[in-house]
Amino acid sequence: MTAYRFDKTAGTVFAHVSLKDARSFGNTFDTFDNVGDLQNNKNISLTDLVNIYNMHKAPDAPNVAKFADKTAAARRVFAALEAKFTLTAQELVDVVESKAPVAEAPPVVVPEAPTPRASVFNKGTTETVVVKKETLKQAVQKVLDKKQTGRKKGSGKFAGKQLFPLVAENPRRAGSFGYHSMSLILAVPGLYYSTYIEKGGRPQDLQWDIDRKFVEVK
Repeated sequence: MTAYRFDKTAGTVFAHVSLKDARSFGNTFDTFDNVGDLQNNKNISLTDLVNIYNMHKAPDAPNVAKFADKTAAARRVFAALEAKFTLTAQELVDVVESKAPVAEAPPVVVPEAPTPRASVFNKGTTETVVVKKETLKQAVQKVLDKKQTGRKKGSGKFAGKQLFPLVAENPRRAGSFGYHSMSLILAVPGLYYSTYIEKGGRPQDLQWDIDRKFVEVK
């Protein structure tokens, strides 16, 4: 089961192969792997859930302004995260066949495998592919990371560049994703693009700020 790590400062969620892996980043983050834990986490507010949903929902789904209550919010948010980060059948095949960082190919067996192995379910089917947990842990995490950003973090035309603000105050609307992205640059002039992305900055926000001469890239 995919686990999630909520970075309140960045205002976003990162997917991990297990709760143990998510918690390895330290106790300053909130982690969860089911709706109940998300709903009952007092550190994650209803406003946080609205922001998380709007960031990770399907591209064609409309933004939400608010949820009726935290129960409904947690269900919608967790469903959106699962839809985004659950491996498709083809992604799983890619991991099993060629992405595992080991010399020999990992075993693939039918359901009811022995306890030391971990089941990974193909999205949209009841078929189960079973692989050694440690063999594929890093490979699956790479796929989740790719689904998080669409490409390797910090890559693209701004890779290796530094970001400098051209304004003294944040011109974006307070509470928006753009406001958060711009705040990162204002707080650390010369911020490297890779760090900007790691802290929750978005490429589209950066391009918007560059086009309006709020930010320059060197």
